[in-house]
Amino acid sequence: MAIATDQVAGGGHQDQRAGEASRLALPALVFASASAQLSLVVANPILVEIARSFHLPLALVAQARTLQGAGSAAAALLATLVADRFPRRHQLLLGLAGMAATALALSVIGSFPIWLLVQILSGAASGLVALACAAAAGDYFTEARRGTAIGGVFAGMGLAWLVGLPVAGFVAGAWGWRSAYAMVVVAAAAGLAAIAVVLRPLPRLSAPGGSLLSGWHRLLGHRAARGLLLGDALTHTAWSGFLIYLGPFFALIYGLRSSAVGTMLSLASLAGLVGVLSAAPLARRFGGRRMLLASTIAAGVAIAAPLGAVLTPLVSLAIMAPYVFLSCIRLPASGTIALSLLPEARGTMVAAHGFVIAAAAMTGSALCAALFTAGGFAAIGLGCAALTIAGAYAYSRALAEAPGARTLGVAVEVGSRRQDTAGPARRRPYGQPLYVREGTAR
Repeated sequence: MAIATDQVAGGGHQDQRAGEASRLALPALVFASASAQLSLVVANPILVEIARSFHLPLALVAQARTLQGAGSAAAALLATLVADRFPRRHQLLLGLAGMAATALALSVIGSFPIWLLVQILSGAASGLVALACAAAAGDYFTEARRGTAIGGVFAGMGLAWLVGLPVAGFVAGAWGWRSAYAMVVVAAAAGLAAIAVVLRPLPRLSAPGGSLLSGWHRLLGHRAARGLLLGDALTHTAWSGFLIYLGPFFALIYGLRSSAVGTMLSLASLAGLVGVLSAAPLARRFGGRRMLLASTIAAGVAIAAPLGAVLTPLVSLAIMAPYVFLSCIRLPASGTIALSLLPEARGTMVAAHGFVIAAAAMTGSALCAALFTAGGFAAIGLGCAALTIAGAYAYSRALAEAPGARTLGVAVEVGSRRQDTAGPARRRPYGQPLYVREGTAR
């Protein structure tokens, strides 16, 4: 049995729009995705240096990520309404241009209030690029290549952590923290040039039918979808807060420089990459629902103590690695189940999922700032544990309403015949992912 990776990307697009893309189209999308993620996380290893530069408390400076999250959430919310009404290539070009402009401004602005306000625009531009990259994988690739394209887009986000952060930390250590934002300018400009040259314009889409809010009406009336989004909000609030304060943890507790902090964050991302790659095999063996609940509960237990322990940097990282690994199993598991819950409004569900994650990044930053002020890093660990366990409970209630989510919403290949897990594959519009029901493959 093999997982068929045909995922959602271009929801309501017509058959003739998806064709064989240029051989360089996927590298261009991967690079744009990595640039967007780098723009969102570049501050993580240099928050302490930024706070010292502005002579402000760390908890206040960390609100830059809160405002970035607000911008990304606003972009995702807008995308739930209008993303399919404008050409994807134009969205990418606009977002990358906005990323370059805002990163340039962040590298030179000397007023902290204005610097914070620019973070909102930076988050909106990065959020637009991230969503458009995933959707463009559906626009520019045939169904046979679409799964590989979407996997590449998500791999680009991981590359920002694995490669981008150590480079940003080194650059900041050598030339100051503002130079890290200059690096984002270069990355965004390169992505802009690649998209402009490689991605060909596509025929204009006809406007989708129905009102702008029709998808939201269906989503809000679906109990399992609401429960899954609640679980995502709780668990991703914890995850985002953990990521934001992981860099300051190594900088303040162990006195590491920004270059060393970037290296530690890159090492942590390796555990996350293993988790992402393990999600599909584990889902095949144990079922998506069981895997989602088990990984979320175990992640809540794993994060309860590490941020309160003062050991060596590598030992602390090793203790935190299980939480990173388990959280990165949960992320694709939850996202793929979301695709199967509401097939008649799948585009809205996917965009709403992105909105919840972006909003959680904002609330995670604000909540962990309060926890840090009240009880330091130990309080952040306990708070993240409580949120994650609460998210597991929300997931359990949601999945009780949606037994079809058990299979993780994947299609299965048995021998040479592709079919869903309840029996022979049923007819569906071309380009629309298969809605999988619970059952046993024949």
